[in-house]
Parts: sequence; C-alpha cells; structure tokens
Amino acid sequence: MLGRNQALKKLSAKDVRQQLEKRGVTLLGGGLDEAPDVYKDSRQVIAAQADLVQVW
Repeated sequence: MLGRNQALKKLSAKDVRQQLEKRGVTLLGGGLDEAPDVYKDSRQVIAAQADLVQVW
C-alpha cells in the first residue's frame, strides 16, 4: 500500500485509469491520491486499533 504522497510520485494517471477500466470502473473525478493502491485493508486498520475501538 502506498501513502498519498508516494502515490503521487509513483503512479501514473494513465496506468490507474487502465487498472480501473479493467475492473469495470468509470472514473469521473479524483486524483492519484485516491487510487486503489492508496487504500489499506479496513480489517487490518481496525485490528491495529483494537485497543481503541469496539467493532459492532
């Protein structure tokens, strides 16, 4: 997973657009800092915060 700044430096808009099109996604807006590679797995994020949150 990339941080937002890393995404801006490492990803190209063309590659991200092609990756999304292969998955059937039409991009209407957003920048490289919103690319799929930027997002962490939500289960891992919650697990890392287990002492701070209660999952319902």
